[in-house]
Amino acid sequence: MARLTKKGAHKLNKIVTEYNLTLSAQKTRSVSFKGRDPVRTQIIIENKIIEQVNLFNNLANMISYEGELDIDNKLNKFLKITGILNNVFRPQKKTP
Repeated sequence: MARLTKKGAHKLNKIVTEYNLTLSAQKTRSVSFKGRDPVRTQIIIENKIIEQVNLFNNLANMISYEGELDIDNKLNKFLKITGILNNVFRPQKKTP
């Protein structure tokens, strides 16, 4: 499994070079898992080992192998927003 991850990192680095882009070793993180179990990997970019993390936020989506954190967060935000909208659009009781 680690070999496939390293192969993918090498392919990514090749594409980055081909399109004259930069890949920051300081800002890059990796998450490797199979099913719900983490897989230890060592990816090296610019002679620096990329930090492996359990979860990270990418474009407002939590990516993790430990559970459905992102779904819970989005559901809570949805419930909060619908509660606010319900209060805004619900007819107010008139007081005499």
